[in-house]
Amino acid sequence: MWAMGGTYAEPLMSDEQPGSWPFYEADLHTDRLAGNKQRQVAKGYRDEYCPNEALPGFAFHQTDRTPTALQDQVCSQGRCSNHSRARDFDLLGFRYSLLSSIGSGGLNNVLNMLPARDEQEFRLFPKEDLAFVHDWMTWADQHVALLKLTRPVPSLATPARGVADGTIMLRRDNTGAMFLFNPTARAIAVSLPLSGDGSASLGFACGGSTPEVLVRQLTSSERPSAAYSIDLLDCAGTLALVLPPTSARVVAFEAWKGTTDPLLLGTPYAEAVLIAGTLTVSGAKGEVGTSTELIVALPEGAPTVTAVVVNGQQISSFASQPLHGLSALVIKGSWGGLRFARGQEILPSSASSERWIGQFSVPPAAIEQLKARNASYPLVYDTDPQSTDDANVPWLAPGRLLIFIKYPTPIDDKLNITGDIDGRSLLVRKGYNTIVRNAGRFIGHWADVTAHIEPGKQQTLTLQLPGQTPLGVFFDNVETILTDAFVPELAGPASLAIASGAQREAALRRSSQSALSQ
Repeated sequence: MWAMGGTYAEPLMSDEQPGSWPFYEADLHTDRLAGNKQRQVAKGYRDEYCPNEALPGFAFHQTDRTPTALQDQVCSQGRCSNHSRARDFDLLGFRYSLLSSIGSGGLNNVLNMLPARDEQEFRLFPKEDLAFVHDWMTWADQHVALLKLTRPVPSLATPARGVADGTIMLRRDNTGAMFLFNPTARAIAVSLPLSGDGSASLGFACGGSTPEVLVRQLTSSERPSAAYSIDLLDCAGTLALVLPPTSARVVAFEAWKGTTDPLLLGTPYAEAVLIAGTLTVSGAKGEVGTSTELIVALPEGAPTVTAVVVNGQQISSFASQPLHGLSALVIKGSWGGLRFARGQEILPSSASSERWIGQFSVPPAAIEQLKARNASYPLVYDTDPQSTDDANVPWLAPGRLLIFIKYPTPIDDKLNITGDIDGRSLLVRKGYNTIVRNAGRFIGHWADVTAHIEPGKQQTLTLQLPGQTPLGVFFDNVETILTDAFVPELAGPASLAIASGAQREAALRRSSQSALSQ
């Protein structure tokens, strides 16, 4: 399938039309399906000893060209464009797909479906998304030598349903990058030792004078995504991360050279300064409704901190502790508001193979995010079932709030589901990774619930099922909601310990579980 002499491999080991290849993890966004397939295929090529220089990348999906019934009426002897899906860009899935291509086949990226065939998609494509594509293609061009070192993360499984996967590009000086992916509908925690057993660690080389490693997030597949410092580890340390549902995360490894300014670890921020004993952190953000421990590494020789201000708020309780030979502060607290996570799950209060009932509450912040997306991407979608019927495609109209009734793949597409929210009937649709019905490419059942939501109110979802209990019921199209409303923890014990990255991620997991149980 590949050759060093210039023959270019099939990017997806098949024709690139969605109808030509299966997916292992159901998802309402076709570009996330394509990204998963890209990484799965890349792993297969690597298992056949394909070198990185020849291994293909593939970003974005190819629009399925299977003719619709209306298309057959217009041009029965073949396909034509008049009644096919010209508007087909997956705004909330394309970043995941692009990072899948760069992270697994970054020396040979192919960009497929572009927002160019439909005038509105082309004209209204957000500038920040255009910049994301440009910046990451430029990153690939500038890091050819690093991409030649691409290999799977040893301790993570082959891309498959229900598990995280990733690749790492590590230089001999312990610098490089790592691409991590969670194709599932629930968050996954990963614990990655930097060094040690080669089959379980990231392969860092440790010596007596090896500097600490600064781990930084470069980007994620969410919109928007900020770069920030995640953790400071010694070479024998363990990197602990939580990967949100259906998301990608790119981290960089840098040799620690010290800092001349206070450095906040674990969350994005704008500035941290230490003047006359007062540490002032501004622009810090975190996920609404989660607990946190802000860790601030101080410059060598910094004066004793006597006061702390976070986002304009005076903090009364903080502690100073050593961190890899540095002086650092820990500030415990939480990010204000009610958590509504990416891929928020609706937990059942009653569930059987015939009837499923669950309660939920959608906060106003989630609805505001959707409204802002519609304002920044104001496409007018076709809802006519006799035309292209954009509304019947789950990855289009990304300003809608969707629910996804997820079953193990594959599922019989002849099974029907009905449901209601607070007694108001839902239109439960069937999603396919193709334009026309294709039983082998059936994603699952979904519904647009935007018009049924009363923000802040406890509501009840009832589903009539086809004799099988689903894996779960999840909201889709809401990305992680951030806030700058930091709520400090009340003064506790006099001695507070510096939390490791693992402890901070564990705190986030506890917050996630608590929010999902409400």
